[in-house]
Amino acid sequence: MSHSPITAGPAAALDPYQSGWTAVLRLARGGDSWSGHERNVCFQNLGGDPPRFVDVAGALGADHDDDGRAAARIDLDGDGDEDLVVTARTSPRVRFLANRVADGARNLTLDLVGTRSNRDGVGAVVTATPLGAPAEDALPVGPAQSKERRAGEGYLAQSSAALRFGFGREGARAARVRVRWPGSATAEDFGIVALDRRYRLVEGRGRAVEAPAPDRAQLPAGALPTEPRPTEAARIVLATPRAIPSLTAVSTAADSTVREGRLFGATPEGPRGTGRATLVLVWASWCPPCLAELAAFEAARDTLRAAGLEVLALGADRAADDPIAATALSKVGWRGPRLRATEEALEVLDAVLEDLRFRPTRMPLPTAFLFEPSGALAVVYVGGVSPEVARADTSLVYAPRGGRADLATPYHGRWRVRPDRDADARALAPETLLARLAARGLAGPLRELELARAATAVQNSAEVRLRIAEARLQEGTPESLEGALVLYTELVGELPANLEALAGRATALTALGRHSESVDAWRALVAAAPDRPEAHFSLGVALLAADDLDGAADVAATLEALGTARGAEFAARIRAWLVAGAPRDKR
Repeated sequence: MSHSPITAGPAAALDPYQSGWTAVLRLARGGDSWSGHERNVCFQNLGGDPPRFVDVAGALGADHDDDGRAAARIDLDGDGDEDLVVTARTSPRVRFLANRVADGARNLTLDLVGTRSNRDGVGAVVTATPLGAPAEDALPVGPAQSKERRAGEGYLAQSSAALRFGFGREGARAARVRVRWPGSATAEDFGIVALDRRYRLVEGRGRAVEAPAPDRAQLPAGALPTEPRPTEAARIVLATPRAIPSLTAVSTAADSTVREGRLFGATPEGPRGTGRATLVLVWASWCPPCLAELAAFEAARDTLRAAGLEVLALGADRAADDPIAATALSKVGWRGPRLRATEEALEVLDAVLEDLRFRPTRMPLPTAFLFEPSGALAVVYVGGVSPEVARADTSLVYAPRGGRADLATPYHGRWRVRPDRDADARALAPETLLARLAARGLAGPLRELELARAATAVQNSAEVRLRIAEARLQEGTPESLEGALVLYTELVGELPANLEALAGRATALTALGRHSESVDAWRALVAAAPDRPEAHFSLGVALLAADDLDGAADVAATLEALGTARGAEFAARIRAWLVAGAPRDKR
């Protein structure tokens, strides 16, 4: 904060300041304390010259491990002494600390009203001298106290405008009050007043008028709060369920055969589901709470299935530990499929959890994921879940999505704009999840989500369809290549001069091994871009693959005639292949 820019300047000059904020916010989102878990302090003035102070917060129960923000003094319960209202960035956001140390002590409360200075008497200094009797000749029984009427104090705080004085439990019976108003060189004497009262002092009148005390707040007594033990456990209900990348899992059968498959996932048409609500329990053989959770769900399997919930156990053990995992499942009597997550699947779940919690994290075990029948992720249980809670949430995933925002936030209130108002059946993954997948180098899951996001955008947009076709082309499976070819062919029909569509169609045909058709497609690209050596070269390669050697030789001559270094290089490669007679799969 001390380095905040005070003048406008070039963006480069702000880099250190902005980088500092980025680092601070990264730590805060990661669960770190803004102030390093510094406990609140409360200092008692021991007097002396110079004065000495001692921290008594621990003795008073005020040393909370909060990211404190503000503290204000106010007589909230109307008993004449000052209490504290403390706010924090962390929960609880507001604490009321009732002052019980001063119970029974003599006190005095004064309200100031300015006339010549300012209405609230801001800047006035009030001096109260404790006396042994309410008489002019009474002697002081303690040092005079002075307080200034302030307009604000501390950070984000404004204490009560009333000034309060405390005089202990013995000796003082009255007090002489003087006020030096702002702009005045002398103090105005308001005479002697009784204690345990509230008075109104008006500038220039020289007389204290007793004011009625406000109603006392009825505050029930309670024990000092105890700090909760830190825990990672959480039930996270998504306001808008979302598709996640497919999870690669290995199924190990009893006969030791191993098969790899995919669970859930995102498609251009929406998430991929099983048609039933599905709870995925992520576990490991070395995790006792995981084994207890598996046993509980196995015992409740039939009841949960009748409620519409299927339960899968997804192991996080290494492949080498499959026998150990199998033994653990047998001990708990597990009757369901025996699945082990691949490293990629665990990384995907880590990224999903990190995105939901908005901070870097590794998935603790046990953790469970509840999916809708459509395949969209609806609830995450960090630290595990009981069959009873899972069964209760099953009705949630079968119900319409609207209204889940009330369950997704820990706060009560009234929505101005509901985050689930426009819940989309396609359950698009957020951009932040794509960024986290990219940061982890998960190219396959990232491409899966990108394709799904692009396909759910404006479907008649040529640019969108080009991106979908490109993603399918890069995926490289026969099915995805066929899909890319369909899109590129449609685009060429609509935009015959679009070079990206022409090249994509020809590339898809080549990858599918349809060589005669690919030759025609590459000729169309050459006709549209005759000056591009790459287009001619791709045509030459296609002609070689189709065993049209004369045609390939003609392409080499055309490349040489372009008169560019790139064209000459491509021509030389084609002629070398012609001489060598390279078989089709080596070209």
